[in-house]
Amino acid sequence: MNQPNTSKHTEHSLSHRLRKEGDIFLRSFKRFPLAMASAILAAVFFIALTQMEPADGAREVQFTSLFLTAILGFFAALDCYLWVEYLSRSENRRPLFIAAAWLAALAVLVQIYFRLKGTQGLFNPVGAYIRYFLLLFALGLGAFFAGRLEQEQDYQNYVLDLLAGITTAFFYAGVLTAGLLLIYLSLSTLFGLTAPTAIPSIMAICFIPFMAGVFLSRFPQSWVKYRDEIPNIIGSIIGYVVIPVFLLYTFILYVYLGQLILLNNLPDTAIVSLVLWPQLVAVLVLFMSAKLKTTFIQNFYRYFPILSLPLQVLMYYAIYLRIHQYGITENRYIVVLLGIFLSFATLNFIFNQRRHHMILPQVLSLLFFIAALGGPLSVEQMSFNSQRNRLEKILLANEMLKDNAIVRNKKISDKDKVQITEILSYLVSNHKVSSLTFLNNDFTIDSMEKVFGFQPAYGIPGGTMADSVSYAMEANEVLDIAGYTQIVRIDDGNNSPPGFTVTRMDDKIQISRQMDGETLGLATVDVGDIMEKIMALEAAGVNIKPQDLEITGEGGGLAYRIILRDAYFPDPNQGAKDGYVNLLLLTRPSEKQTKEGKLD
Repeated sequence: MNQPNTSKHTEHSLSHRLRKEGDIFLRSFKRFPLAMASAILAAVFFIALTQMEPADGAREVQFTSLFLTAILGFFAALDCYLWVEYLSRSENRRPLFIAAAWLAALAVLVQIYFRLKGTQGLFNPVGAYIRYFLLLFALGLGAFFAGRLEQEQDYQNYVLDLLAGITTAFFYAGVLTAGLLLIYLSLSTLFGLTAPTAIPSIMAICFIPFMAGVFLSRFPQSWVKYRDEIPNIIGSIIGYVVIPVFLLYTFILYVYLGQLILLNNLPDTAIVSLVLWPQLVAVLVLFMSAKLKTTFIQNFYRYFPILSLPLQVLMYYAIYLRIHQYGITENRYIVVLLGIFLSFATLNFIFNQRRHHMILPQVLSLLFFIAALGGPLSVEQMSFNSQRNRLEKILLANEMLKDNAIVRNKKISDKDKVQITEILSYLVSNHKVSSLTFLNNDFTIDSMEKVFGFQPAYGIPGGTMADSVSYAMEANEVLDIAGYTQIVRIDDGNNSPPGFTVTRMDDKIQISRQMDGETLGLATVDVGDIMEKIMALEAAGVNIKPQDLEITGEGGGLAYRIILRDAYFPDPNQGAKDGYVNLLLLTRPSEKQTKEGKLD
C-alpha cells in the first residue's frame, strides 16, 4: 500500500497559504493602490523617525509631518476610491466630479502637511494637531458611507461587516507582531543580533501596511447586499445587557435632575461628561436596535430618545455656564460639536420612520470637516477668537490696551492677574501668539512682567490654566464687622487657631469650638457650594462682593459670619476637592447664650 507523501502535502499547504496571503495584498493594491502606497509610506516615515538623533529637531518635525500626512492620505484615498466605485455604477459617471474629488484631497493633504511642518514639535501648538485629528475622524467616518448612498436598506449590516473587518485586521496584525518579536528576541538572546529600532519598526510594519492590506482585502464591494437582519448575538447583548444598564443609568440622572429642581441648585459641570459620552454610545445602540424586532427593544427604540431630551437640556445649560465664564477652547468646541450631533441623532430617531439612519455618520463627518476646515467656524479660529476677546475685555477694563498697544499696570486685582496669565498661557500653548497684534512674535510667559507690569499669577502652583475658577477679595475692601466680638483667620483647614479646631475632608471644612475641654461643632463649610456660587455669579456677569458669598449661622454657643477671602479651583470638572478657600470667621455669643448669661 502506498503511503501518502506528507512532506509534499505540507509543502503544498504552505505554498498555498503563502500564495493566499500574497493574493490578499495583491487584491488590496489592485483595488486601492494609492491607499496602500500611503500606508507603506507611513511605515517608512515612522521607521525613519525612530532612527533620528534627538537633537535633530527640524528633521523630526518634518518626518512627523510626513508620517501623519501619509496616515491621512490613506483614508483620503480610500474615500475617493469608494466614491469612484459608486459613480462608476451611475449612468452619468461625472468625470469632472471624480477629478475634483482627487484634487481636493491632494490640496487638503498639502495644506495639512505644511501646517504640521510649521509647528515646533508634536502637539506644539496643540490646535494644529486637534485640527488634524478632526480631519482624520471625518475621513475615517467617510469610509462607512462612501459608495453606499443608494443601498441604505441593509446599512446596519454593512457597518457591522466593516467593524468586523477592522477587528480581524487588528487581530492579524497583533499575531504577526507577536511572532516577529519572538523571532527577534530569540536572535537577540541566542546570537547577540540586536538593532535599537527593531521593535518599533516591526510594530510599524505590522500595524500600518500589513493591517491596512488585510482590512482593504476584506473591504466589501459597494454593491454587495446583506440580509436586512441583525445577528442574534448582537440582539441578545443589546436586549439583555446594554439596554437595562442604560435604563438604570438614565434613572440615576433623572434623580439628580429632580434634586437640582427641588433644591434650586446649579448643575455640576461634570454632568456634561455624564450625559454626553453615555448618550453617544446610546446612539450606536439605537442605530442597531432599529432592526431588532423584540417588543422590549422596540419600546426602548421608541421612548429612550424622548427620555434623553431633558438630560440634553441640562447638559447644554452646564456647557453654557462654562463657556459664558471662560469662553471657548478646543475641548469645549468639540463638546458643543458632539452635543449638536447628539441632539440631531436623537431627533432623527424620534421622527425618521425609515430606520436606516445612514445620515448619522454623514452629519458627524460633515461637522468634523467644518471643525477642521471651516475657516471662521473652525475649532482653531473659534477658540482663538473667543480667548482673544476675553483677554482684550480684561485689558480694556484695566486700561491696559490703548491704540493696539499694551500699557503696563501692576495695580490690578489679583483675580484679573490670574485670568490674564491663564488666557496667555492657553494662547501660547495652543495658538500662534503672533496673531495677537498687540504682542511681539517672541512673547513668552516669562516676559509678562516686562510687557504687562506684573509676574505670572496662578491660583495655586501647578493649577491648570484655562479651566480654573478663582475669587479674591480686593485688598482695600472695607468690611462691616459691627456686632461681632472676634475675628479668626482660617486658611483652608490647614491650621487651627487658638480655641478652635479646623479640619478639611474632601470638599467640606469642619469648624469646631473648644470650650471647657469639650469640642462643640460650630459650622460646616461646603467648598463645592462656594465653587458653584462663584461660577454662577460670574456667569451672570456680577461683580462679586464679599457679602455675595458669606455664610451665617449659629453653633457651639456662638453666632458666626464666614467671609471668603480668596478661593481657587484648578479644574471644576473634577469637583472642589483639589481647590482651596481661605476664610475670615467672625463670631459673637448667640442670642440664646446671651440670654442664659443674663439669667445667671
